[in-house]
Amino acid sequence: MAESFQSFEQLLLDPELPMSKQSARFFSAITFDEKVMERMQLLSEKANEGQLTEAENSELLEYVTLGDVVAVLKMRAELLLGKQDSAA
Repeated sequence: MAESFQSFEQLLLDPELPMSKQSARFFSAITFDEKVMERMQLLSEKANEGQLTEAENSELLEYVTLGDVVAVLKMRAELLLGKQDSAA
């Protein structure tokens, strides 16, 4: 993974980073499209079978990392939106 992406990932996942309600709505709505999901499924199956090339392994790791970042952002967004909705 590129060093710049690691820095960006650390910034996004910083729990002290404020998130606006608008940003929270954006992050909570993020999904992977069907083509990406199919590609991740194929790579996962090949990984389970021990059939990944080096390039495919790198690609799968990028998807996993991106998925982790998206999951954390969605969690933070949903927590923020839930807190704001209950405070209103």
